[in-house]
Amino acid sequence: MQRLTRFLGVLALTMSLGVASTAIAADPPAVVQFVSLGAAADSDVLLAEAAATRQIFERLGIKATRRYLQATLAGDFSGTLSLMIEYPNLAALADAQAKLANDEEWQKYLDKIQAAGLRVQSNSLWRDVTP
Repeated sequence: MQRLTRFLGVLALTMSLGVASTAIAADPPAVVQFVSLGAAADSDVLLAEAAATRQIFERLGIKATRRYLQATLAGDFSGTLSLMIEYPNLAALADAQAKLANDEEWQKYLDKIQAAGLRVQSNSLWRDVTP
């Protein structure tokens, strides 16, 4: 999981550097990281740790809005847990990923949710392009 976190940080940084200069405005578009964790018997661990992860983000100075979602009326994906983390821009996401990759408390949290059976099924970045 630590490798995945570091990879995402590098990916976000690379993406932010690769944005065309014409697309960089005074107010860059928001970016949403969408992490699908699958359905697990002990999914309550993710929600029970929500306050702790909020405190980690605050301690590290990460400015992001987090939402925990569970799929309903989703066929085979019903019960799937997902986490949406909205950052103000790609640079903020890259900064957050770098901080989290080096944070011992965050790594312990990742170990705890993995032990509960939650596994990353997909991890994607979405950019707000609302006109």
